[in-house]
Amino acid sequence: MKRCLLAILLLLLPGTTAFCAEDAFGPPLDNRNEAAFAKVIHSLKIRHPLTVSFVQEKQIAALGRPLVSSGVMHIAQGGVCWLTEKPLRSAMSLSPEGIAHRSAGGSTEFRSAEDHAEIRYFSKIMMALFLARREVLEDEFHVFFKKGANGWQIGLRPDRRMVAKLLKGILIEGDEKVSRVTILEANGDRTAISFEPANHRQMTLADCVP
Repeated sequence: MKRCLLAILLLLLPGTTAFCAEDAFGPPLDNRNEAAFAKVIHSLKIRHPLTVSFVQEKQIAALGRPLVSSGVMHIAQGGVCWLTEKPLRSAMSLSPEGIAHRSAGGSTEFRSAEDHAEIRYFSKIMMALFLARREVLEDEFHVFFKKGANGWQIGLRPDRRMVAKLLKGILIEGDEKVSRVTILEANGDRTAISFEPANHRQMTLADCVP
């Protein structure tokens, strides 16, 4: 069930990078980079609802060409919404209550966090990731951090053995804001999501999966 859910999330979540992905998993967070890390986390706190556009490239190890999708994401304290617009329209909203999904065909499904432990866990992780909830990230991952002239990189390696069987790690890159998130699966697949401001778009969590 967790493998299936992770696969769904990686497909629904919203190139090349300037550094090798593996390099971001060092150095580990310690007293040498703690102050810089704390400053970055503080700057990423969502104090007001935020809407951004995204382009997602999912590279499957068995395929030569990445699967590309794009759309908008709405982030608020109450939850996160992914609205995929190309190549097919679909939506997913994630909140402490659970995960709602609307397919390209228009059908909707809701899975309650109260009734499904795996939904509760992944909802907590994904909201911590996009809302910069440090305490959750440090409880669930080994955290790595480095900062350079062109920005910073946070590396997250799963602490739980069962999660590590599916997920190799998560890389977050940015400067003033998050510009890219890369999800590395244990099987070699990779999902890279690039973000840009979308100030012209107005949406709420209620618009996501009515």
